[in-house]
Amino acid sequence: MILREILPTVTRPARYIGNELHAVKKETPSFKVALVYPDVYERGMSHLTTRILYHLLNRDEEIQCERVFAPWRDMKERLLREGLPLFSLESHTPLKSFPLIFILLNDPLSYTTILDLLNLAQIPLQADSRFEDSPKSDNLPIIIGGGSCSYNPEPMAPFFDGFWIGDGEEVVPEIVKTVKESSIHIRKEEVLSALSKIEGLYIPRFPKTVRTRIVSTLRKEDIPTVPIVPFIEIDRDSLLIEIERHNVTRPVPEVVEVVQEGFRETGWEKIAFLSSPSPSSLSELLISLAPFIHQNHITLTLPPVQPHCLSDEVISALKDVRRGPLHLLPRIGNGMDDLSESDLIQTVERASKGGFQRIHLHFEIGDPEEGEGRLLKVSHLCREASKAAGHGIQITITPFIPRPHTEGERKPLIGIEALLEKERFLKSALGGRSHRLLVKMPKVEGAFLRGLLVRGDRFISKVIEGVYRSGGSLETWNECFSYNRWVKTFEEMGLDPEEEARRWESRGGVTPPLPWDFILPPKESKESGVQRVESVKSKDSTDSRLNIRWGRKKRRLPALSPFSNLRLRVCFSKGEEVRYLSHLDLMRTIHRSLRRARIPVAYSQGFTPRPKVSFGPPLSVGMTGRMEYFDLLLSEPLSALRAESGAGRSGSDDFVLSLNRVLPKGLSVHEAEPIFPQASSLTEILNIAVYRVAFGGRNPPSPSSQLDPRPGKHPDSGRLPPDLLDLKESEGSVEMVLRIGEGVKMGPKEVLMNLLGLTMDEVQQCTIGRTDLYLTQNDQWVRP
Repeated sequence: MILREILPTVTRPARYIGNELHAVKKETPSFKVALVYPDVYERGMSHLTTRILYHLLNRDEEIQCERVFAPWRDMKERLLREGLPLFSLESHTPLKSFPLIFILLNDPLSYTTILDLLNLAQIPLQADSRFEDSPKSDNLPIIIGGGSCSYNPEPMAPFFDGFWIGDGEEVVPEIVKTVKESSIHIRKEEVLSALSKIEGLYIPRFPKTVRTRIVSTLRKEDIPTVPIVPFIEIDRDSLLIEIERHNVTRPVPEVVEVVQEGFRETGWEKIAFLSSPSPSSLSELLISLAPFIHQNHITLTLPPVQPHCLSDEVISALKDVRRGPLHLLPRIGNGMDDLSESDLIQTVERASKGGFQRIHLHFEIGDPEEGEGRLLKVSHLCREASKAAGHGIQITITPFIPRPHTEGERKPLIGIEALLEKERFLKSALGGRSHRLLVKMPKVEGAFLRGLLVRGDRFISKVIEGVYRSGGSLETWNECFSYNRWVKTFEEMGLDPEEEARRWESRGGVTPPLPWDFILPPKESKESGVQRVESVKSKDSTDSRLNIRWGRKKRRLPALSPFSNLRLRVCFSKGEEVRYLSHLDLMRTIHRSLRRARIPVAYSQGFTPRPKVSFGPPLSVGMTGRMEYFDLLLSEPLSALRAESGAGRSGSDDFVLSLNRVLPKGLSVHEAEPIFPQASSLTEILNIAVYRVAFGGRNPPSPSSQLDPRPGKHPDSGRLPPDLLDLKESEGSVEMVLRIGEGVKMGPKEVLMNLLGLTMDEVQQCTIGRTDLYLTQNDQWVRP
C-alpha cells in the first residue's frame, strides 16, 4: 500500500523507502526502539546524534533501533487521507507499535513538528492521556526526549514521559535496558519510577533534582564508523567526525584510523570535522591525513574556528587537498578589544594565499549590552577582510539567543523591531549591496521565537500546542513558518511575547527562579583535563613534518599510463528496491560504490577532479531498469582486485564481483566489457528503448484499433506517432518501443495517457520498467 500507491504521488519518495547501505534489519530482535528526528530525512540523517544513537543501540544483537523522520507536507496529506499511521524506515512498522520511542530535541522551532508526529502516529499528545489503569503493555509507548534543547525540558514536559539531560551515549542504553527488563511484568508508572533512578534522566511524573550527565571519555567503539549512506543528497552529505567534546580531544592516530575506516565503508567523497582541537593538534592531524585525502580525492571541511586557530601550519597542510569553505568566528566585544583587526586580516590573507576561495565570517548581534560601536567594528572588519582576501566573502549574521545554563541565561531577549533596526544599521554600514560581500541573515522572527521557547516554562507548552492545532509544523522551513500564527496564539493565551522575552531578568532586586533550576551541572571530571593537556602537548608546533612542501603544482594528477588507459562499459540493473531513486541519486550511489570496491577510477585534471564515469539515458523516478549502462575510465589495471575475487578470473570478472559485493540491495552489475577509449558516449549512440508496463494486477487497456497490429507484426509506421515504434500487449502487460534522445517528445507515460487513455493517477499506479536499450546500426538494433 505505502510503496505502490503513495510513493509515486509524493516529492522525493526516496525519503521513505529505507534499504540504504548499512541500514540495520534484524530478523528476530527481542526489543524494538524507535529513534525519531522531528524534521525531514535530509536533516535528520545529517545529525551526528542520530548516527551515534543508531549505531550504539543496534550494536546490541537483541535490540532493533529503527528511524522515523517527519514526512513532507504531501506525504503527510496522503497518510491522513488513507488513515495510515506514521511508520519507521527499516520495517515500515507503525510508530505507535514501538514500546520505547526516543525523540531528539535540537531546535525549539521543531516542537510543533513533534506534536504533529505524535498525531500522525495516532499517539495521544499529552503524556497523562497515555496513562490508563491497565497493564503496562496496553498503554505503551514510553516517549523519552533528549538533545541540546532538553537542558530546559519544561516547555515540552507535558508531552513526554522523560528526558535525558546531557550526552546520550551512556544513559540511552541504560534506559533501553530498564524498559526492556521491566515492561513485561509491571505497569507503566512503575517503569517510569524505575527510570527516574537513572542518573541524568528527568521524569516529569516524578520531579526531582537532576544532574547533567556527560561522557568523561570519547570511546572509539562509540563512533559510527559504518554509518548509513543515504541514497539521496542530505544537508551534510559527508562522513562526520567529532574530534573534541567537553575539552576531551581524540588522539590523532585514532581520528586518522576512523577517517580511513569510514571512507572505506561508505565511499563518501566528503569528510567534515565537527569540532576543532588545539592548533598544534589540528596541524598534526591534517598533516597525517593530507596524503590519504589527496590520494582519494576527498573534500575536507573544517568546523568554524577562531582566527588564531588557523596557524600557518594548518593552512599549509590544507594546500594540497580539496576543501570546503573556511568558516571563521571572530570574537568582538563591546569594548572592541577581543580581537585586533590585524589578527583577522592576517588570517584571511594567509587563507586566501593558501588557496581558500570561499571564506565565511560569522558574527552574532543582538546582545542587550551591544552598542553601535560594535556594529561599526563588525562592518569595518568585514570590508577590510574582503580587501585582504582579494575576492568576495560571505558574512553570516545571527541574532543573539540567551540560552539556559550559560552566563547570559538571564539576559533579556531584545524584541523583533530592535533586531530589525540593528540589521538595517549593519547593512547600511556595510555599504548596502556589494559584489564582494554576500550578507546572509536568518529571519529575526524565527530567532526571537527560538529565544522564547528555549527558556520557556511549562505554561509555554499550551502555546506550542495551540500553534500546532492551528497548522504549525515543519517550522524550521521558511515556507512552513508563520510568525503571525505564534503571535495570535500568544494573544489567545493572554501572553505578550515581548514581555516573555524579558521575563527572567532581575527587576527591583527580585530574581525570579528559572524553569531549569532543578538541573545541576555535570560532575567534575579529572580525566577530561588530563586528556586535553596530553593532546595539546603531544606534538610541538615545530614538528619537522611541518616542513613538507605543499603547493598547487601537486594538484595536477599524474598522466595515465598507456597500459592502464582502459575504458569499461558496464551493464547493470536498477531493481524494485531502488526504483524511486532519481538519476542523480543513482549516479551518486554508483560513484560511492566504486570507491568502496576500490576500483581504480580515473579522475579529471584540475583542482576539483571528477571521476570519469558517464551514464546512459536517465530513468525517471519510479522506473526500474533491466539493461542499463555506464562507462568508466580506469587509472590502472584491474589485477589488484584479483586477490579478493579469486585467481583465474579475467579483469572484467574481478570488476563485476568486486562491485556487486558493495552495491546496495536493488543494484547489480551483469557484465563489464572493454571498449575503445575514443568510443562515442552512451547518450550519443543509444536511441531506442523498450519498456514494459504492468498494471498492478488489473487488465491492461487495449490499444485503439488503429494502433493494434497483428500479433508479432510491426505496425504500420504511418499509424503510430513518430517516436513510438511498437506497442503491443504481452503477458498481461503492455510493451512499447520508443525512440530516445535529443528531440524526442514522447515517453512511456505520454503513451499511456495519450494513446491508452489512462489518467495521471492511473499512470502513477503502474509499474514501468525499461527492459532494454539499443542503438541502430545498419538498420539493425544492437546493444551497446
